[in-house]
Amino acid sequence: MLHLMLVRHGESEWNAQRRYQGQSDVPLSALGKRQAELIAERLAGGKIDAVYASDLKRAWETASAIAGKSGLQVLPEPRLRELKFGVLEGLTFDEAQAQYPQMIATWLEDFNQPPDGAETIDLFNARIISS
Repeated sequence: MLHLMLVRHGESEWNAQRRYQGQSDVPLSALGKRQAELIAERLAGGKIDAVYASDLKRAWETASAIAGKSGLQVLPEPRLRELKFGVLEGLTFDEAQAQYPQMIATWLEDFNQPPDGAETIDLFNARIISS
């Protein structure tokens, strides 16, 4: 039987700052690096056959910590990238709300009406499912 385990990356520098990061390539914070090491230690005793990760730094750093404990290499899978947030990327949640209140309201009502330059939820789902 196939067992699939999904692990979210550790805290990134932008997570700590409450910024939309989406597909911006933001590395782990110091806390995120520690979180990656802790999950790697937690999973070290289990049977892991393969480790896949998005090609973004935060995911890659987290996956590398896990793979390293199992003697594996991380396999890149760009389709696992986070949802693209378009014009919101890099803005704090408060800045985004102040600059684009109507755009965000529309998006929250229908995730297929995303902010400018962002990915619709249907496109995101299709990308992830195709992985």
